[in-house]
Amino acid sequence: MLIFELLKNIYKPFLIAACAIVIFSLILTYMPEGLAVELIDEDGPVETAQVALYLIAAMVCFVYKVRKIWDGGLSAGFIMTVFALRELDFQVKFTEISVTRTKYYFSPDVSFDAKILAGFIVISIILIIISFAWKNFINLINGVKNNKIWAILTMNGIIFIFLSMLIDMSLRGLEINKRREIVKSFFEEMTELAIPVFFLTALITYGISCLQNQKNAGR
Repeated sequence: MLIFELLKNIYKPFLIAACAIVIFSLILTYMPEGLAVELIDEDGPVETAQVALYLIAAMVCFVYKVRKIWDGGLSAGFIMTVFALRELDFQVKFTEISVTRTKYYFSPDVSFDAKILAGFIVISIILIIISFAWKNFINLINGVKNNKIWAILTMNGIIFIFLSMLIDMSLRGLEINKRREIVKSFFEEMTELAIPVFFLTALITYGISCLQNQKNAGR
């Protein structure tokens, strides 16, 4: 079956990333509480690394588009930039309620014009992501089936997006002590950090493979 063939090709990077996250989370339990909090704090090193990696990935995508390495580079670069802005909590920078939540659009404290503008931006971003996924999905699946490194890494990045969302939803509202709260937050942040790591390494390996194909074609 196709699903088992895909899982066979992607499970190794997934297990490596998952084990690394668990190990680092366990190490955190033995760190001084102040240092642990600094690591996962807003604008701390973990979040800063996430933003930096997304922005680097975005720049790589734009370069690929300009150099005609990948036609989807412009859309992918835009999506990576959106992910970076999300890590900076840009969706709540100008409002008390996140524009990605339905609560924002039913709040009496938000003007109608603001709701229309925010809704237009959010829907536009969603449509761009759906369009990009639709155009590249078959190529991605074929890449995983053919054991292409860039495709395997990309698929793992997508899996970790859903995994981070699942972790966030499953742990939300739990009554736990301060130390466990720190470890939980670190585990969640490290899971989110794995996403741009996968995407950036996928982009790099894709570019290398394209250059090698060009060299081989020129011989």
